[in-house]
Amino acid sequence: YQRRVHGHPPPAQATVPTTGWGHMSSNVYADSDCPNIGILSYPVTVADCQTTCVFTPSCTAINYDPYSQTCIMRACSPTAVPSTSFPPFVSFALTTVSVQYCHVDP
Repeated sequence: YQRRVHGHPPPAQATVPTTGWGHMSSNVYADSDCPNIGILSYPVTVADCQTTCVFTPSCTAINYDPYSQTCIMRACSPTAVPSTSFPPFVSFALTTVSVQYCHVDP
């Protein structure tokens, strides 16, 4: 049994773009790399910092200090690279990846 969509069988596989956080970098995004669009200076976890960024328009990256638990949100272009070493801050960027799904008949 194959479920039909608009009279057609579902594709055997589909590639769907999705957004997620890339690998941590020991370099951070400087103001010359991309604009600072907000600072969370009260103690926040890295997960809270990332979640706030996702729900903040134009936020695409963060600089994070795990000791002071400070979060700096950035509006970076997809080609921006964190250029500055500023320990203990680290950075993360949102990336778009393609995820492949396969159709399996029940």
